[in-house]
Amino acid sequence: FVLTASFHVHFLRPVTAGALTARGRLVSRSKRLLVADAVALDDEGREVARGSGNFVRSRIELDERVGYR
Repeated sequence: FVLTASFHVHFLRPVTAGALTARGRLVSRSKRLLVADAVALDDEGREVARGSGNFVRSRIELDERVGYR
């Protein structure tokens, strides 16, 4: 699994009703570091938020020893 090293969100306009759609993409990948970004669109296709983050691959396996079921 991955750990979030940093994540930044920019809220561009308010949304009070309707469905949201988010699309993300992997921008860069190295041995342990992943860089991704995403946009959120309202039901009219307008961009309402944008985010980007850096994620680090964990060296710990997901299992019951760390509380994962």
